[in-house]
Amino acid sequence: MQNNDDEFEIEYLTREQVIARSRQEASRDIIESDSMISYTAFVPQFEDFCHCEFRLVLPHGWVGSIRVLRADERRADEQITDGRICEVARAGRLIPAIRLYRAKYGVGLADAKAHVDELMKRDL
Repeated sequence: MQNNDDEFEIEYLTREQVIARSRQEASRDIIESDSMISYTAFVPQFEDFCHCEFRLVLPHGWVGSIRVLRADERRADEQITDGRICEVARAGRLIPAIRLYRAKYGVGLADAKAHVDELMKRDL
């Protein structure tokens, strides 16, 4: 991030850097074309599996984006469980735990926070 809080500095990578990163991170097959490289990976910042995608932006280089997997995109071993939500919350990562709950149940922020708090109390 630059000095101005409203602006973000974009990180441009080379194709070789993107391929190396995707090979290191991917938990599934890597999909590759001339202008796009995508894969699924566990992203520690989100405590979840995400769709990672890099697109070629000429003349600068490759730019990445990440989005959480939808329920219908998840394999059995990538499903969000209440146990996982509690584990993340107990590790002091309340925001990712709330985000996981919202992704699993499709509820709003306040409801997710209340439910995560309740899950932690029940599971003690």
